[in-house]
Amino acid sequence: MTKTTALRTSIDKASSRSRMLNGQSKPQHGATSVHPLLRLQQCIGNRAVARLIQAQLTDVVQQERGGIKGVQRKDDAPAKSSCGSTSLAGTVGPSDKRLNGSVASVDLDAKAFGNTSKLGADFRFGACKVDKNWRFYLDALVAPIASRVQPETFKINVPNASDSIVTKESYPDIVNDLRPTASGTFSISCGGNKFDDKVTTYSRRKKYWNYQFVVDHEASHRKHWMEMYRNELVNAESNIWAHSLPASEASDAVGAVAKANATLTKHMTDAYQNTCKTYAPKQESREYDDGAPQYQKLVDDIEARARKEKWK
Repeated sequence: MTKTTALRTSIDKASSRSRMLNGQSKPQHGATSVHPLLRLQQCIGNRAVARLIQAQLTDVVQQERGGIKGVQRKDDAPAKSSCGSTSLAGTVGPSDKRLNGSVASVDLDAKAFGNTSKLGADFRFGACKVDKNWRFYLDALVAPIASRVQPETFKINVPNASDSIVTKESYPDIVNDLRPTASGTFSISCGGNKFDDKVTTYSRRKKYWNYQFVVDHEASHRKHWMEMYRNELVNAESNIWAHSLPASEASDAVGAVAKANATLTKHMTDAYQNTCKTYAPKQESREYDDGAPQYQKLVDDIEARARKEKWK
């Protein structure tokens, strides 16, 4: 039960109690007689409670329409559309496939360590007739997100400080390549929006790299994008559920979807645009900042080995 439903139930019960008290002009058989002033106070008090709950209900409804999160508790049943379908947006996860089953494409520049494609969701709408209106829902939803990383041999891989590649001769260059202290600016494009993202925790990796750290970096892109995109998709789905069309404007569900398609699609494209504007300005700095402790620990471990082996 959502919070709104709970409040509606509460106000219905409060109103019922108030009506019952209002109807007791005479004590029931076997009941203790109540002083008229006390009965008046009880009546007024119950009306005040009902007004308070009604105000809370109005506030929650306004929050839901405004897209504020947290109205539904974790132990509540999943929200449903007027057509009875449960939320797809609330549970959607990253997929390396498109809705049609094809593989999500990822471009990888020859000089790039890795890349993650963050495509707009694939979706399909459904409709049903409720009373005298057509109501709408997401009939299918896929969020295609995929990553590619260069092969392990792209650079000389340094998996850990004890690896044989770490020697007295090589360790100064390895440390210089992996230390996360370089700065640079990335040009980011997302949904036609362009941003400059300054990174201050970059590892040069001219000759040496840690392959797994790059895999983790791309996985972090997928995680953060999906978290932000899911929130926007949930808002879009709520707007789709709220949309209606007079039953007279379409003879069947297919016609209703066709009639409302432009409006419904805009909710979905807005979700993608909003995610781009939230995610892209810090697309690279966010992930390099998150990964910097991994690189720094590896550098520290290599330098600790150098001291132990008396390489310096």
